[in-house]
Amino acid sequence: MHKWITQLFCVALFLVLAAGTQSVEAGQFRKMVIQVGSATPKGPQDGYCNLVEAISERLEEWTDGAVSLDYLGSGQLGNDAELAEAIKLGTIDAAMITVSAMSSSVPSVGIFDMPYIFATKETVFDFIDNSPVMKKIDAKLRQGFNAVAIGWAHNGYRNVLNNIRPITTADDLTNLKIRVMESPVYMQLFRLLGANPTPMSISECMTGLEQRTIDGMDHPISAAVSEGTYKLVKYYDLTNHTCTEAVFVVNGDFFDSFPPELQEMFVRAGMEARAVQREKLEKREQAMLAEIEASGVKVGRDVDIPSIQRKVLPMWKDYRDNLDPEIFDEAMHYLGLNLK
Repeated sequence: MHKWITQLFCVALFLVLAAGTQSVEAGQFRKMVIQVGSATPKGPQDGYCNLVEAISERLEEWTDGAVSLDYLGSGQLGNDAELAEAIKLGTIDAAMITVSAMSSSVPSVGIFDMPYIFATKETVFDFIDNSPVMKKIDAKLRQGFNAVAIGWAHNGYRNVLNNIRPITTADDLTNLKIRVMESPVYMQLFRLLGANPTPMSISECMTGLEQRTIDGMDHPISAAVSEGTYKLVKYYDLTNHTCTEAVFVVNGDFFDSFPPELQEMFVRAGMEARAVQREKLEKREQAMLAEIEASGVKVGRDVDIPSIQRKVLPMWKDYRDNLDPEIFDEAMHYLGLNLK
């Protein structure tokens, strides 16, 4: 009798497992809404939010509404550094994180923070989409943060906004107290330009500008509009000193728990979504710059870029060893650049 019951239980268990496998093959997935932490605000003007929403739309379509993403912006789950650590520990499942916040543990991602290394946005896009270096960087993210890179987002080039004077040459930055991301790369960049860099999380910037504890900061056009920082300054100058990249990551253990079909959907959605995000940014960037100018802020379009480059390009050589020499050299070769 006991043997008969045991056999019946085994048969029943097999049928349950088989039914579960068939439901996955049929495209029926466990219902889940995955929270995505981000330091930037949720909204149509934020490039990072655009990427996550485009990924979510595809996942919802391909899973018949079973899987979706919920973008929790404005630091609801922490700032960039806190999000990176939470992903590593597995205390959150997914996040949109700027590369600067991960460069201390994964130095190779710091390639994106090097000043003027990507001459145009097309250069950035080609590097992310086609460079074999990106596979190595993604592998480093998995190794260093237990993070699976799903999609990369471009949020424009960083420019200097401030309340003291227009920036037409590198010398105009002398002694300005400039908020920078909590990154040694940005600290050195602005020191080389003669400014006084002040590391500060993005959530503190509005207060810093309002209370004049900082003179200014560097911010891409879309972020300056979505976060409203341009409303608190007099000048916005197009220095275009670094590109602004972030990556949508999923905790590795959480990702590994997905059935293979869902993993493939995530990867495919990330690839498709970056083209959507870039197109949206391209369409609205000039309109947003016009919005900044219409508010009374003086927009500087004639910045002497070479005067800035002369001071900061030595950083390439200085940071080669810190950023992972092999990956740095491969990236420079792909971009057709050298350290001389």
